[in-house]
Amino acid sequence: MTLHLDCSRAYIGKLEAEGVIQRQGDGFPLDQSRVAYLRYLRRERRQSSRSEADAAHVAAMTACFRERCNLLMLLPKGN
Repeated sequence: MTLHLDCSRAYIGKLEAEGVIQRQGDGFPLDQSRVAYLRYLRRERRQSSRSEADAAHVAAMTACFRERCNLLMLLPKGN
């Protein structure tokens, strides 16, 4: 499996522990494991993209809030 997915035994163990791939008998079914691993990578990529988008949104909202605060400080104070 390590040669098939081009990764270390430790990483295969991690994937197995996380339930990404499942051992059957004395090994892993190559086709099922490959498909499961590709799906796992796609999920991880989608989650990473969402995190980046969320961080960019928060940064934009923070900048907008900061500008509003700066503008409010420039307004004359009423009695």
